[in-house]
Amino acid sequence: MTAKPLITRAMVLAAGLGTRMRPLTNDRPKPLVEVMGKPLIDHAIDRLVQGGVKLIVVNVHHKAEMLKAHLAKRKGVEIRITDETDTILDTGGAVANALGHFDGQPFFTYNSDSLWVEGMGNSMARMQARWNADEMDALMLLAVAATSIGYEGFGDFIMDKVGHLKRRHEMKLAVRVDGAANRASAPVRRRAQGTLLDQSVVGQGNREGTAVRTAARRHVAACGDTRWTRRSRRILARYQARALMPAMHLFTIPFGVPFAHALAEGAIARAGSDPLALADSLVLVPTRRAARTLRDAFAEVLGGAALGPQIRALGDVGEDDISFDAASDDLTLPPAIAPLRRRLMLATLVQHWAARSGTPLPMAQAVSHAGELMRLLDEVTTQGADLKTLTSLAPEALAEHWNQVVGFLDIIGREWPGVLEEEGTIEPAQRRDMLLRGLAARLAADPPRTPVIAAGSTGSIPATAELLKMVASLPSGAVVLPGLDTTMDEASWDALDAAHAQYGLRELLARMGAERADVALWPESEPTRIARVKFLGEALR
Repeated sequence: MTAKPLITRAMVLAAGLGTRMRPLTNDRPKPLVEVMGKPLIDHAIDRLVQGGVKLIVVNVHHKAEMLKAHLAKRKGVEIRITDETDTILDTGGAVANALGHFDGQPFFTYNSDSLWVEGMGNSMARMQARWNADEMDALMLLAVAATSIGYEGFGDFIMDKVGHLKRRHEMKLAVRVDGAANRASAPVRRRAQGTLLDQSVVGQGNREGTAVRTAARRHVAACGDTRWTRRSRRILARYQARALMPAMHLFTIPFGVPFAHALAEGAIARAGSDPLALADSLVLVPTRRAARTLRDAFAEVLGGAALGPQIRALGDVGEDDISFDAASDDLTLPPAIAPLRRRLMLATLVQHWAARSGTPLPMAQAVSHAGELMRLLDEVTTQGADLKTLTSLAPEALAEHWNQVVGFLDIIGREWPGVLEEEGTIEPAQRRDMLLRGLAARLAADPPRTPVIAAGSTGSIPATAELLKMVASLPSGAVVLPGLDTTMDEASWDALDAAHAQYGLRELLARMGAERADVALWPESEPTRIARVKFLGEALR
């Protein structure tokens, strides 16, 4: 049997503008930035050579002569240069410009700033084995967008639970669909025969085709009481802001009740018969995943494409949500430092600290320590702690050892603020908290007449708890808590420790100045399920 010929040619894309990683690229092109003690482009070339490549074409632009000089020192592989100093050609133009070097033979393309840790086996060898020129025009090596460090795009493909790929629709996120995650709504689907109205309020699963479902059976009377009938859903009264919520704007949906579905039904019922009233509503949820799930629930309850509420993840609150009057307020928020840049700059500080301590660290270990410092920074910033008090925390018996720890933590306590100031950026958690508090201030200054519902959050972030308190106090606001146990006896409730599932909700109510007695049951919660959950809770206590 004749052995399959190897792909021995490759194109390495290295002609960037040198702007994304400043100041690291002030004195060198990005392909020469070192990671784990070796320039990025050497990682790429070494991996290609290990995969059997003999000829590599490299395009250059920013600080081209420096990169050319570095590549001239490479041995064991032929390297040819395509110079784009005068005109950068971008990816497609660069590849087209290099085709003459490949003599019509297949070749690899490799971004010089792509770096990965191999799993089982060698990626280049697997691609060599899979390549079939008779059946393929191209073969791609893909990475999961959600776990790719430094990548902030939406991804290019959607992968289903059995591994099949399709190109990402412009309005979707390219995430892996695993089991129940990102599952389409319950209705059975037929293949779509035409283009449907594409609205952000219609969930991911509801944009694929026409839903087949029975008519909703909810009947809501003008006074807001609900009951099941066999008639189609009717809303008999237009929403009135003053009657949206009872005097206490705290609710809960018990465990065992489908949270998103019950929330959607309640919000629709309270919006009334005017379709624009629901569209004017704002629903705040903890995460983007929760937002996608809730959009699917609204689409299912509404029967397909319809005007739904604005659904925002609390982590996505931006300056547009604050909308301060420029004439009376001067709020200019610096940008948050980019995640990858943050980690690499912290790793550099770790290496400097290690060198001063007489125990130099390799870059890989410094990057690992930087990740731990990032997590500590997030927690310290979120809780509003002061790192300057570290020296007084340890007892005398541990003071010597603790001083060594404090010396390491001075990286974030003393050196890091100066780095951020020079960069003109702030911590991501700090910016998030400023935006959340800005939104709370805006709601306090100009309470909206349309519904604002904050749902599903336990307020573990202090700034979020402050925003929830403000939403609960709005005339048209409501906070819907997830699974608050309203039947637990007071002695057990007061004795909860931090490991208990209800502890976070207890602390949130305390921050809001509320008691469990102030929390009403969300009307759309199913009574039969509530009784079952209560029974199980008593049995397992």
